[in-house]
Amino acid sequence: MSTPTTEETFTHPALFYRSEAEYTDRTVAFVREGLAAGE
Repeated sequence: MSTPTTEETFTHPALFYRSEAEYTDRTVAFVREGLAAGE
């Protein structure tokens, strides 16, 4: 038996991006800035 899957598009309400790569780039930049600021 297998579990049915659905393909859903992930969207982030506060981050605009055109591709998965752009989403990853912007997210990594955001996290790095926070870490650099000691957050």
